[in-house]
This record gives sequence, C-alpha cells and structure tokens, in this order.
Amino acid sequence: MLSGLEEPDWVRFGVEIMPISATNAKVRSRRRSAIPEPDQVRGERYYNEGKYKDAERLFRRVAGTRKKERGRLHEATLYTQHWLACSLFGKKSYEEAEELARVLAQNREDTFGKEDKGARRVRALLAYSLFMQGKYTEVKSGWGKVVRRHSRVLGKTHEETLSGKILLGATLRGLEEFQEAEIVLREVKEESENAFGKQSVYAKRSNFQLGLVLLDREQWQEAEAIFRELAIDVGGGSRTGLELFNGLARSLLGQRNYGEAEEIFRELVGFWDKWHNDRSWSDHNKLWLADALWAQRRYKEAKSLCREVLEQDMEETYHNPYDKGEAMAENRARADKLLQRVLEGERISNITLKPSSLVGGPDAATQIIEGRLRSLCLEAEDAGTYTDAQILEVSSLLERFNMHWSSTPRTYIILWKLGLLNLIDDVIDTGFSDFHLPVTERGLPSFIAPNDRRRFVATQGLVLTQSMDLEKGKNSDHCRFEEQTLVPFERLALLGRGGDGEVDKVLSRNTARVYARKIIPRRKVFRKKKDVEEIIRFEEEIRILKRLSHHHVVQFVGSYTDPKFLGLIMTPVAEMDLSKYLSEANSSKYSELRTFFGCLAHGLEYLHYQNVRHKDIKPQNILVHQGRILFTDFGLSFDFTDATGSTTVSMVNGMTPRYCAPEVAERDPRNTSSDIWSLGSVFLDMVVALKGRTIRAMEEYLLQSGTQYPYVRMNRPAFLMYLTDLRGDGDVDDNIATEWIEKMLDPTPSARPTAASLVGSIEDCPKFYGVCCAAWEDEGSIIG
Repeated sequence: MLSGLEEPDWVRFGVEIMPISATNAKVRSRRRSAIPEPDQVRGERYYNEGKYKDAERLFRRVAGTRKKERGRLHEATLYTQHWLACSLFGKKSYEEAEELARVLAQNREDTFGKEDKGARRVRALLAYSLFMQGKYTEVKSGWGKVVRRHSRVLGKTHEETLSGKILLGATLRGLEEFQEAEIVLREVKEESENAFGKQSVYAKRSNFQLGLVLLDREQWQEAEAIFRELAIDVGGGSRTGLELFNGLARSLLGQRNYGEAEEIFRELVGFWDKWHNDRSWSDHNKLWLADALWAQRRYKEAKSLCREVLEQDMEETYHNPYDKGEAMAENRARADKLLQRVLEGERISNITLKPSSLVGGPDAATQIIEGRLRSLCLEAEDAGTYTDAQILEVSSLLERFNMHWSSTPRTYIILWKLGLLNLIDDVIDTGFSDFHLPVTERGLPSFIAPNDRRRFVATQGLVLTQSMDLEKGKNSDHCRFEEQTLVPFERLALLGRGGDGEVDKVLSRNTARVYARKIIPRRKVFRKKKDVEEIIRFEEEIRILKRLSHHHVVQFVGSYTDPKFLGLIMTPVAEMDLSKYLSEANSSKYSELRTFFGCLAHGLEYLHYQNVRHKDIKPQNILVHQGRILFTDFGLSFDFTDATGSTTVSMVNGMTPRYCAPEVAERDPRNTSSDIWSLGSVFLDMVVALKGRTIRAMEEYLLQSGTQYPYVRMNRPAFLMYLTDLRGDGDVDDNIATEWIEKMLDPTPSARPTAASLVGSIEDCPKFYGVCCAAWEDEGSIIG
C-alpha cells in the first residue's frame, strides 16, 4: 500500500515564505557589494538542495556586508535576510527564524508598506515559525488578522488567502478548537473547489487538514473517505504521505476495521524507521498498532510494543518538528496507560472458559469481568459511590459480551453486588432500565423477592451518579463533567452547524433514548472564565429554558458542561427544518403550511409570556416533525430579562441578516418586537411558497427594485411593491397573511403587533391554525 518517496506539491499548507524571484533579479543587477555576488547565488542553490546550514553560513556573511555597505533597510539587505530566515527555518531553528522574521517583517512594512508582497511572505514565515513551535495562540491572533486583510484586499480565492486560511485552520486544530477549525477548512475547501476545481492543490490541502480535524471529532467515515481520496496521488513514503496513511488507519480503527488498520500501522512503523529515522513518529505508530492489537485481544503483541516504547534509551534523540522534545514524554505516558489496559485484558482472557461459554449466559460474562468489577467495587466502597468513569468502564466491558447488559450497567452492578445476576435478563425483558433509577420497591419487577427488593433499593445509591439527573427535564440539575469522555451520549449523526455551535443526533448511554444535542464552545458562552456571577446567571437561564413546556417549542431535556463545550439536550429529533420544508412545498402541502402561521404565533406568544426572547428566528431554527412545527435554537446571550424590563442593548449573539430586525442590525435597543420582525420575515417566506414562488426569485426582485438591497429592512419600497404583486397570485384567501406581514415588518418597533395581538388576528382565520391550537378560543392563548 505504501510506496515511493515523492512528496506531492499539495501536502504543505501552501504558504509562500521564500523571497520573490523578481526581487532576486533586481538584486543581482546591483553589484555594488564587496562580497562576490556568487555567494548569494550559491546560498540560494544550497537552500534549494536542502543544505540549510551551508546556506545559512553564506547568507549571514552576505547580509552582514550588505547591511554595513547599504544600510539595514536597503532592499538588497532585506532580501538576503529573508533568505537567511528561510534557511534557519529549513534547519528547524524555529526560534531564530521567528526572531529574525519578526524584525524583518516590520522593516519591510516600514520601507515598502504592508501590501508589499515580500512583506506578506515574511509575515507568513513568521506565522509558520510560530506554528512549528506550537505557539498557536499567537498565530491565531496575528495570522488571523493577516488572513482577513488578504481576503479583503486580495480576494477570497487569491492563493495567499486560501493558503493562509489553511494554516489558520491547522492552528485552530492545534488549539483544540476543532469546531472552528472544521468551519474554516470546509469554507476554504468549498472556495478552492469552486474557483479551481476539486483537484486543485488548495482543495487537496484544505481537505487533508479537514480530515485531521474530523479524526479529532471522531467523524470516522468522512475522514476515511477524505484520506482514501487523497491517498490516490500521494507517495506513501513521503513524510506527509505517512501522516495521511496514519489518518486513514485511525479512521478505520475508529470504525472497528481492525485488520486493515493493523496492516497500515505495521507498514507505517517500518517506513518511519527506514526512511525518516524519526523515533517519535515510529513510536507514535507503534502505539496505534498496539491499540489495534488490543482491540483484537492480541495482548501479547500489544504488550511487547508498549514495552518497546517504555524501555528504549532515555537519551535517544527524537526528531519531531512539532514539539521540541516533548514527544518522548507523550509517547511514554500513552504507552504506560495503554499497557495497563493490555495487562488487564490479558488477565481477564487467561480465565479458562469453555468454547460455548461466551454465549452461555450471565455466569460466563460474570467470570470474565468479575476481577475488574471487584476492584471497582472496592474503590467505590472507599468513596461511597461509583463515578461516571467507573460506570462507563463497566458498560464498555459488558459491551464486548452482551449489548443488552451494556445498556444497563447500573442495574448490572446492583444485581451483581446482591448476587442476583441470574435475574438480569428477566429484569431487562420487563422494560426496566437505568433510567428508572432511583426506584422504590414497588417500582421493581414483581418476580423479585420482597427481601431482595429492599436490598436493591438500599444498594442503588452506589450507582446514582450526577449524569443520572441529566435527562430529568425541568427537575434536572446542570451537570458538570471533568472529562469529555464521561459525557453519557454517543454521537449518531451530524444534523447541522452554525456560527455558534452544531447540532447532532445522539444516543443516551443511560437510557438508550435518542435526542438532539447542541454543543457550543465554552468560550462563546462564558466570556470571562472565572466570572462566578456570570456562570450562576447562565445556569439560572438554563433552568428557565428547562421549565418551558409548549407543543410548539422543543423540549429541553438537560444541560451540561465539559472542559470544552456546553451541551443542550433537546427532543424531538425532527424530520427537517422549515427551510427544507418550504423548498419541497407543493399544493399538496399548502393546507398544512397554512396552519403553521397560527402555531408559530402561538409558540412565540408563549415564549414572550415566559419572558424569553428567541433572538434568532429563521427557517433553519424552526423544526417540522410529524406535521408539528417547533421553535428551537434559542439565543443564549444573558439577556432574557433584566432589571429594567425586556429591552436590552447587549451584544448580538444570534443575528441572521435577512431575518434580523433593523434595530438588531444597527445594535440599537431592542425587545420582543425584534422577534416579531424576524417571524414576519419567516411568514413572508411561507407566503411566497403558498403563492407558488421561490425565495430566490424574491431576492432577485429586491435586488432589481427600490434601493436594490436584498433585505427588506434596507429596501422597504421594493418590499411593499412585491407584497402587492404577490396578492395577484394563488389563492386570494391567502392574502390576509400579507396584511399581518406588512404590520410585522414595520421599521418602527413600537408599531409592530405583539405576539398576543398577532394571535388574536390569526384567530379570526381558522384555516391558519391547527387543531393543536384550537384551545385558544376556549382557554386563552398562553396555554402550553
């Protein structure tokens, strides 16, 4: 599978750092230096041949003479210093390269301006030097500004902009800001493919980095597809080729394709030893190979590899450009942890079992995991309870032998401790699960003896960890997990992503229920990490959201924070959002679509009655599930209510240009009327669909009329003309909706209807609300 040593031209970030040849020609034409010009030429040749030390020696001499004779800011001096910095970078003297590049960048910008191409390349060299030292925060701050300037001045598809974004994406990955990295890399990939095609070097570079990020995010299948596609034209023996195949093997390991993963890891170990003499990367792949062997229960081979890493000469040099000597310590720590797992697996596997015993029932499984359960029980008794980590470990052990038991590890532990494991299958068959805990004696299956029920109830406190409260809805507490691995949800699919987070479909390991989960990076919620008052206020607002209960608002099930993310658990997992629904709408759906007007108004009235503003109403934040429409994705910006009422001038967290109110776009004071404007914009989309038109056609109309802006808030004359035009199409009875829309999209916030008055208007038109909201007439419009 792995062959050749050729490095394709797309494997690096593509950031140009070398001096510009045009400048080289100018310099060579000026032979006023006492140093023979061939020294400069010979230094460039040495650099291109990879003889960086020889090149450095010559460039230092030439630069010194030119600085003395022509001055430190002369073009020839700066040019040679640029070559010197590149030579330092080439020989992996990143600190020296950084120091020189920092001074050189300032000198070039002072002399030729910030848009000088040579200055831009020196800035790139500086960023790259910082990146190779792991100074990701500084790269993100400084290089991020450079990339934004490139995008503005050079254009989004300029090669320097694209390559700069790729380096920025890799930097975000280095900071473990994986979601942001994925967004940046997907963006540059799309821009590269649209501008230059899927086979362009920039598309491949961004795809490679995206594959690495997907590995970090455990999106195994998409990562595998990327690495397989890129592997077609990369030499397996090249350095980046080896990293690519490492990524492919890891994606296979994540999908439990152990055989193919093992084969690739074995070849990788050989190539790193043979061609690159890099012990750090060789050991890195040995440990991945050991992981694959452990998963296949080939403990002897896995143990041997772990010990090879642990027992090597401590003084042996590691040559890893990404860490400066930390690779050995990291590999040793990983080897030690993996060895403990291997030894435990080996110990369990040495228990003598009959061939049929693996499928012979609970006694066999009990024998296999008994040793580890015993040690876990002793630890738990010392602490007074099991931890989530211990519960997760029990579940993982059980998964290897009985998936039903794996889904109820707490019930298993209780029955095991009581000596009642012979009952576990019967207990599970009744529908009993960990979700029922804590349970009373009456809540246990009737076939359990009364005395055993009392013992069960008395023992269950051992396994009632904090994650048990996570799915209790309005009665649940906000949970905090010290490690991401302890969060009791398994990701099933990605449902969508936006600027502040992403939504995925997850399976609860506690209850086997399926939910929608929104995860948001902590820094986007807690602006000041140690602000206790801010965190307390946030948790109070989360409690408000959990108390919401309405048939047109998604149900908040629970919330948690781990070291990196805030997680919001919701139900149901909808079939689609309103945007997709409208794109597929035809006359057969018009009756259902009409009911959505009243249902949405009813839902918004409920939110406002509860002193909750949505702040980002748009079709993508409205779900359609089994004919029911629901608001989701409420903005979390710490301003649901405040001491002075519901008007605020706080920062805008959720704002979509086409749907946001004028006062939101201008960051003026705003209140619940801003939600009314956004809902009016959604209503406009819905009427467009009812009239058999498209959103795209409406946008084109606005661009060609009035002020020629595509947004209603910036082009009211065209909007009013378009409403008049709409009234001439389709069912005339639908024109009543255009009257609501015109009032909702009034530029003056105080002139817009409230949600309650909007409900009153729609109430007079029965076909515009569903049976679910018919209770308005008798029970009032704020009923949940």
